Amino acid sequence: MKTKNYFLMLTAVLTLSIVSCKKGDQGPIGPKGDTGATGATGTAGTNGTNGTNGATGATGAAGVKGDKGDPGAAGPAGAAGATGAAGATGATGTANVIYSDWYRPTAYTSSSIFSITHFNADISATQITQNVIDNGVVLVFGKLLGYNAAIWPATQVSEMPIVLNYVETGTQLDTWTAKVSVGKITIDFTNSTNHYTAISTSHQFRYVIIPGGVKATAGINLKDYNQVKAAFHINN
Repeated sequence: MKTKNYFLMLTAVLTLSIVSCKKGDQGPIGPKGDTGATGATGTAGTNGTNGTNGATGATGAAGVKGDKGDPGAAGPAGAAGATGAAGATGATGTANVIYSDWYRPTAYTSSSIFSITHFNADISATQITQNVIDNGVVLVFGKLLGYNAAIWPATQVSEMPIVLNYVETGTQLDTWTAKVSVGKITIDFTNSTNHYTAISTSHQFRYVIIPGGVKATAGINLKDYNQVKAAFHINN
């Protein structure tokens, strides 16, 4: 019985020890402590070694040529330039001088006037007007190629009237004249002895019309064919 009581007492002591050794409740958080001093800066690290350059890339392929563009539309026409000032009046020229080709009559008509035989041939000249006859100058030149060259050289040209004196079965006097009228020139031939019953058709004639009077002929010997030819730029 005594043993049992001892055991119960021991159990109570253990129980009390366990109860008295139980962990207490967590206390409140204490105030924040002061910030500590900044630590010393660490030593800088060593730079790393540069890396090796990469290999050069391959050349790119050439680009495709683009199509040619359409031509642009034409721009508007520029404005016309201003008309220049009129030039000074030039000296009087010979633009109005008219000359014919060399004309060779193919036939002559004959008639008798006061017992003198006349051989005539007409040359049409429509440029000869009454105004030209009244105010201008009409020159007629002859190349009498129907004669012996000793009487009339082939290169000779003279203004009419032309008078030739030579001997052929007696003394002969030939007279060539040019009768000027409106629209025509009449070539007239006579011989002092009526020696001819017909005349050659080799003779040639040319007329030169100078309208406006003799003012245009100043300084020119109108009987000299070469001077007239040069002054008025006549061909042949």
